Amino acid sequence: VVNRSKVNPTVLELAGDAITNPDLRSFYFQSATIEDADCWTKALLTERHQSLKDETEAYRQVCESFPLQLSNFSEMINEAE
Repeated sequence: VVNRSKVNPTVLELAGDAITNPDLRSFYFQSATIEDADCWTKALLTERHQSLKDETEAYRQVCESFPLQLSNFSEMINEAE
């Protein structure tokens, strides 16, 4: 979760989700300008979203290729016997 300070909008808090990981330590960052803080916030949220999409796609590819790999290994074992 990325939170912006109400007192100083150039301060960002990077924290764990209260439900998923409430014990995760928060990290605080301060940017030079509000515009920089906006850029950092967008980048952190976009990067997180892209990483989740990439992981989902990689998992899908592994699931799709597993039957073929299993078949190939089975053939290798049968040939070796």
